[in-house]
Amino acid sequence: VEKLYGYDASINYLKSQRNFKNDKPIIGSYSINVEGSGDMYNKGSWILHTIRNYISNDSLWFATLKQFHFDFKISNTNTQEVLKWFELKLGKDVSVLMRRYLYEASIPVLEYEKKSFLWMKSFRYRWKLEEESFNLPIEVNGKVVVPSEEWAKIRVRNYKKIRKQFDWRFAAYDIEEFGAKKEE
Repeated sequence: VEKLYGYDASINYLKSQRNFKNDKPIIGSYSINVEGSGDMYNKGSWILHTIRNYISNDSLWFATLKQFHFDFKISNTNTQEVLKWFELKLGKDVSVLMRRYLYEASIPVLEYEKKSFLWMKSFRYRWKLEEESFNLPIEVNGKVVVPSEEWAKIRVRNYKKIRKQFDWRFAAYDIEEFGAKKEE
């Protein structure tokens, strides 16, 4: 879509795929006739897009995808081999991110909390229930940040359109206000 219609069209296409059920992991149990989630296609697109933005080098990313096709087109493989291959070709350990998306049903959740002092407004944010080595960069109000399991803070102009301030164009994740009651 991006090659034919441009970047904005590709983002709109990805947004149209963002209706994950998050009912089961993409990779199911290894046994006969046990499938993973039906989310595998839409979520798979988002996984690749997330890894692309994590790498932050489109020429390397697209060359790697092309090479992946040539290296594996007539062979059987497994998840471990594919993760190791991507790590070698990309020069970054993407296995933590890929395992997170492949083996867990849910997508990562970024917790946030509104903070204000006089006229200054800010968000505190952190990954909710992620392992320590999970370091997915995201964009908040045009600034790239790398949340962790520890609270970090970023200043904002206002609390309007909170979901738009956490830019989803670069990665598949959800946001949740800290301490907010879930609707039943």
